[in-house]
Amino acid sequence: MERRQNARRNCRQMIKLVAGGKEHSGIITNASKQGLYIQTSLPFKAGEMVEVIFESGTRRYRTRAQIRWSKNVPLRYHSLAKRGIGVLTLETTEIST
Repeated sequence: MERRQNARRNCRQMIKLVAGGKEHSGIITNASKQGLYIQTSLPFKAGEMVEVIFESGTRRYRTRAQIRWSKNVPLRYHSLAKRGIGVLTLETTEIST
């Protein structure tokens, strides 16, 4: 039984993830109206606030989000499974260029 209120859709979008004042890379692999799953090589903790920066066409956006859960995979298993985070999206704004 699906716990989510909104259906997820698969995608593959390269993003920048800003946490603790540092920029990291990641890939959104699925998205819904209220959340994202982001593959990332770094471990994060539930409750952390992050910014997700992404492009859509010729526009850039910044989404403020809260990490709801984190999938940490031991280094020796990275060939089998990837680390990632599930985030709740809170606010998205367009970045003016």
